[in-house]
Amino acid sequence: MSSLTEYFAKRDIVRPKYDIGDRVYAKWNKIPVVASVLREENNQVLMQPDLPVKFNNVYHNILSVPVKDVKPLKEF
Repeated sequence: MSSLTEYFAKRDIVRPKYDIGDRVYAKWNKIPVVASVLREENNQVLMQPDLPVKFNNVYHNILSVPVKDVKPLKEF
């Protein structure tokens, strides 16, 4: 049991800034994007934009953005 206690104690120390489903605003390759967070890992936020983003004649449905470039979306 002590190993599980230690596991959960370590897990709770490192909490991601964004949770699954959080609404965020970011700029990806200088393109403004409003999206939902899929997950956060290794200082990157994996997100699904509301609309596909066209970059270099390719449509992107999943984006990876550094955490420092992501801001929570404010509710009005």
